[in-house]
Amino acid sequence: SQARLYFPLQKTLMALGAAGPETPGKGQPEETAWKKGIHLWMEWYQARFGERLDLIALAEQTDAELYELLSRTPERGGNAARGAKVYEEAQCNQCHGGGVTPGREGRIFGPDLAGVTRRLARKDLAESIVFPSRQVPDRFKAFQAELQDGSILTGFVTEQDAETVVFAERDHVRRWPRREIKTLAPQATSLMPERLLNRFSKDDIRDLIAFLEEGIKSGSTR
Repeated sequence: SQARLYFPLQKTLMALGAAGPETPGKGQPEETAWKKGIHLWMEWYQARFGERLDLIALAEQTDAELYELLSRTPERGGNAARGAKVYEEAQCNQCHGGGVTPGREGRIFGPDLAGVTRRLARKDLAESIVFPSRQVPDRFKAFQAELQDGSILTGFVTEQDAETVVFAERDHVRRWPRREIKTLAPQATSLMPERLLNRFSKDDIRDLIAFLEEGIKSGSTR
């Protein structure tokens, strides 16, 4: 995780004579401390070598680590309010319902995640998040449509007949005459991005699970 990089980077900064955050006495640094340390290292590297080094990306969890974390019995104590913010930061609310920031509550483009931790076994939930294209239910298989003018649409076919196709995109639903559609084919992959949660810490994941378990109301009021 990103936190594991803190002490090695702090020592390197000190050896190079670069400024760094004050090192805590013992144990794991607080989140604000290790994030500051990592960003100071990135700033030093860019100033020294003239190019950006994205240590945040390098510190991501592997798919195997994230799957293990999501699939095992969750530790109690996650904070649903913080988890709601993780939900928004990961942009889950761009395709699913939920979220707590006014105006960013989300929409239902993918399956509703309310109560998902009770509907799915933990391993099934982990697989759907870490490997979203491995098993996609028929009702959530996306289609790509190419229009006669060359435009490309990606979304779900909700209705169709000999004359029209109702196509649900991320932001709206439109009814297209078939004569305007050049090709219409199912996609092999899920619309859900891969590596969506890999950059988040174990505490972030625990908070996110608490939010999914306890619901949107608890996330907005705690």
